[in-house]
Amino acid sequence: MLERVVALAEAATRAAVAAERATTQKVQTAATVPKASSSAVSDGLQAASKVLKNPDTYSGEDAMGFASWRFQFMSWLTYGDSRFIQILEAIEARDSMPTMANYSEGEKEMAHKLYIVLTSYLRGRCAHLAKAH
Repeated sequence: MLERVVALAEAATRAAVAAERATTQKVQTAATVPKASSSAVSDGLQAASKVLKNPDTYSGEDAMGFASWRFQFMSWLTYGDSRFIQILEAIEARDSMPTMANYSEGEKEMAHKLYIVLTSYLRGRCAHLAKAH
């Protein structure tokens, strides 16, 4: 069970790192990303918050509670934008860090949004891992 928690935390960290890289490129690509795409995720998460309870924050202190937190977080996130299902499944299946250079502009935008959302709901050691990469 602990190995699965560690693997999921590593996958979340890889996603956060990829999203952080997208953040640095955000200024360069802002002119090429349509405004509708950028606001669609935010609008979807606002709608998810009206229907579902926002996920609790997760600090990593309760390893046994990770599965429950992950389910709540994933339900909320994917209700807000179903594209996150495919993205997170692909990230969790990887065994190496993805390179941002291979991402399309839309994928970079989604990575940026995921990073922002993850860093909003992670605390303590988990937040430090996500922000350190």
